[in-house]
Amino acid sequence: MTRFTTTAGAKLGLQDIGISIDTKSELSPQWLLQYYDEQIEGGRKFKSEETVQIGWMIVQLRSDQNGILEVWEPEFDSIPIRWCLGANNTIRHLILQRSVCDVLNCEPDFPSLRQAGIVSPGFSDCEEFTMSRDTSNANDSGWIFRELGDVGTNGDFESLFQISFSHMEVIPFLALPPGCTVTRRLGGIVIRLGAVTVSSVENDLLQRLLICPVLV
Repeated sequence: MTRFTTTAGAKLGLQDIGISIDTKSELSPQWLLQYYDEQIEGGRKFKSEETVQIGWMIVQLRSDQNGILEVWEPEFDSIPIRWCLGANNTIRHLILQRSVCDVLNCEPDFPSLRQAGIVSPGFSDCEEFTMSRDTSNANDSGWIFRELGDVGTNGDFESLFQISFSHMEVIPFLALPPGCTVTRRLGGIVIRLGAVTVSSVENDLLQRLLICPVLV
């Protein structure tokens, strides 16, 4: 792991933020460092154990032995959330979700992994599914997840973290705005937003998402 650190805190007598990245990942934390520097310069005082939303992810700040506030992120290997040092998934997911929105030329509308979505009874075990988004409201992200062919009205609320824990394939599409529908079959992905339809037949990113749900 390589750690990058903000610089504004030391200048203002505040704690700086440390962001650790897997050395082999080739991910860049510079935009995240800039975000924290700008927040600190603007007078924001971050605290240990504070959580901050970055994209759809929630990160936690923890003070190390040198007084640096280290970024910890959810590890997608257990429920409830287990925190791990670093920001690899946070950066990876943000890049990917922005890239999917770029495919439809729309602005991202990031939910929070703490928000809920409606899940049909057969969704957790399915390989082919649809996900559609209504307007979000408070703890409701607006997302509805159903196994392909399900037209019922039954469903339970689950956190987006819990849903993505069992179906990593949904992660790239979670920042799509209300009105979007994603259909994922074994042989293809189709996204619809209003009059715009994009499929994996014509789009390289969607084609690659059929093979690996989190590319970056």
